Amino acid sequence: MTPADVHRWLGERKLTLRELRSALPRSVFVIHPARVVWAFVRSLSIIAAGEIALARSHLGTGLGMVVRLPALVVASVIVASGMGGLFVLGHDCGHGALSRKRWVNDLVGTICMAPILTSFHGWRIGHNHHHARTQLRRDDTDWPEQMMTRAEYLCAPRRKQVGTLLVFASPVGLLLGFAIGLVRRALMPWLYPQVRLSPRARRRLAISNGIAFGASAAIASVIGLQFGFWAVVKHYLLPLYIGMIEGAFFTYVHHSAAGSVVYDDAGWTTAAGQVVSTFDVRFPAWVEGLFLNINRHLPHHVAPSVPFYHLPEATLALARAYPEIYQTRAFSIRDLLSGWRRPLLSPIAEGVYVACSEAEGLVRRPASPEVRAPRG
Repeated sequence: MTPADVHRWLGERKLTLRELRSALPRSVFVIHPARVVWAFVRSLSIIAAGEIALARSHLGTGLGMVVRLPALVVASVIVASGMGGLFVLGHDCGHGALSRKRWVNDLVGTICMAPILTSFHGWRIGHNHHHARTQLRRDDTDWPEQMMTRAEYLCAPRRKQVGTLLVFASPVGLLLGFAIGLVRRALMPWLYPQVRLSPRARRRLAISNGIAFGASAAIASVIGLQFGFWAVVKHYLLPLYIGMIEGAFFTYVHHSAAGSVVYDDAGWTTAAGQVVSTFDVRFPAWVEGLFLNINRHLPHHVAPSVPFYHLPEATLALARAYPEIYQTRAFSIRDLLSGWRRPLLSPIAEGVYVACSEAEGLVRRPASPEVRAPRG
């Protein structure tokens, strides 16, 4: 079924998120600390292996650079993927899925995320808001926040049109999305106004920001003082940036596809937001292992407290109980390009929008003065 079909199916049966969660066996909520420790050690080992490869990679000059450059990129991707494993562990901490003790989740989450320039507390607040308001326009802190309908696009100022096409119709969103989100989370009271923070939460955000920026600055300083500026770029900044691209990529494919559904308040329900446009996108087993099953995304949105190592079991249980809502596909470049060809939304019901058809994909500002966008 398409996401629009899933939306109608849920509406007809009036299923609640509680009912969907009841399909998951109790075993998927059991925490196994040894598996967490193993994942942590494995991620650190991957980073170490990549760093050793980077240390042995020297670009040089001339034709030799052409041969060595791919090896440098591969080594950087290895380090970035190890960072991605740490990030997913921190992600579980943010959902209370790593330990039943909050202080353990806070400590381990900070240890995992601070060295990769991520404020654990800021990320947790922003990401949990995404879970609470998934696929809701102008509210979800991920991709749907700034999405436009075709009519809105035609009436928008030129700068907003260009921004929409860059983010939703080109690779720019993947290249810069995570970095922009990082800045917005750090400055959440001003750049994420839809997320309301108590004075205590603001203080914790400031402390968490300081820890993340301090840890990253310390890492960069140690490398720089020992080996120079370009070593900082090679061993830290480049892998960190590639890791940000990987993070934006996974965030995008989990909720965005040709035909995906986005909501306004009038059409949104908790169950529909979590389920209708949440996709399990499958990759080779070794890729899924590197990123700790985060691509098994539907059960994660149904029950965020399921630890990463139980997501395959939770996926199977959910797919058996409710095959109508389980949307999965193997990743392909074709699907990614197809999504970029459909950056705008079309209404299908009050407060319910679907990614435009092929014919309504990229649009240009019409010359007719009757529909010309206002200045501003």
